[in-house]
This record gives sequence, C-alpha cells and structure tokens, in this order.
Amino acid sequence: MLKDKWITKPGKEKAETVVSNYKAVIEIARFFIAGLNSVISEYERDVADYKIYESYLEDAKDDDKEEIQKLMQFKLQEILADVDSIDIADYLVHSLRKAAFLENKAFETRIEIIDKTANSSINNLIYKYLEKLGYFDKVRKIKSEAKKWEKLLK
Repeated sequence: MLKDKWITKPGKEKAETVVSNYKAVIEIARFFIAGLNSVISEYERDVADYKIYESYLEDAKDDDKEEIQKLMQFKLQEILADVDSIDIADYLVHSLRKAAFLENKAFETRIEIIDKTANSSINNLIYKYLEKLGYFDKVRKIKSEAKKWEKLLK
C-alpha cells in the first residue's frame, strides 16, 4: 500500500466461483462475527456502566464518592481490556487476510474452492465480508476512543 501498487492484481472472477466461495465464507465468517459482536457488546456495556457511575458521582454524598470512584477505575480497566480484545480480533482477521497475499497461505477448507487465487481465497473473502458488514468501521471507532479511556485511568 505504501507504494500504491498491487501485490496481486485482481482479475475478473467467474460468477460460479464467487457464489461457491461465498457460501463457505458466510458460514466461516460467523465465527469472527460472533467474536466481534461479543467484544463490541461488552465494550458498549462497560462504557454505559462507566457513564452511569459518572452520573452517580455527581449526586453522591462525600461518604460514597470514594467507593464510586473505585468502581469507575475498575470499569476503566474493563473498558481497556475490551479494547485489547477488539485489537486482538482485528489483528487476527487482518493476519488471516495477509497470509493469503504475502505468504500464499490461503486457509484450506473442506469445501471445494474453484479458484484458488489470493483474491478469491477464504482468507480474503472473510475479510471483505466483515468489511461490507461495517465491522472494521466499528473497530476503528472503538480504537480511536482508547486514548480517552487511558487518560481517565491515570
């Protein structure tokens, strides 16, 4: 990408190749979708909990403020652990795709894949499917918020 050149130029794929590969892709992608949904939901719940604690802190009596602040710090640690989990999931998906292009190591499936190029590999098609569903936009948004949570933890 840095040199704005294709590693492997995409070619025109036959419709039967795409359809056959996508049947497998959708089934296999469920694994990644379930994991991403889980960590994104956990992150959103923890952020919501943190905001609730924040609102409690505004109205709390002095005796309760210290306990609420401890809960908020613990919740910040959970939020950052969620971001780390999202980073790992993101890394795994990108690594899977990269393997097909850089190392010519497409994931071998039990389902016959008609065209075995990097572009039509299960690795790349899973990546493209998740991209089409908007998961990478969600991941980027969450990762961009990580610094804010890190600052609050200090």
